[in-house]
Amino acid sequence: MNMAKILYWLTTALVALLFSFSAYMALTGGEQYLEMWRGFGYPDYLPKLLGPLKVLAVIGLLIPRTSFLKHWVYSGLAFDLLLAILAHQALGDSITLQLVGTVLLFTSYYLYMNKMDFKQLVG
Repeated sequence: MNMAKILYWLTTALVALLFSFSAYMALTGGEQYLEMWRGFGYPDYLPKLLGPLKVLAVIGLLIPRTSFLKHWVYSGLAFDLLLAILAHQALGDSITLQLVGTVLLFTSYYLYMNKMDFKQLVG
């Protein structure tokens, strides 16, 4: 295994861990977690919708095969992180965790694109 693959799997595992925690909080978070969402101006049902989607995204991210679906997983997670940054910044919260997650996600995606064979994707 070369260094690029090791770095890819390390960053991907960290992104999966981050979003697994986020999904866990969305699915099991109590009143304090819902208050945070209300502070953003989001409805109460949104965490219950995003939780299962994040679980599916983590599964899609960790599947070792190259697929068109994995690109959608990366884009969905990027949108989620972008919206998290904007929401936390609007409230004056720290966005350090979201920025670290974004760097990890883009590093994982960059390494994924370098290791994949584009001919598998198109043909």
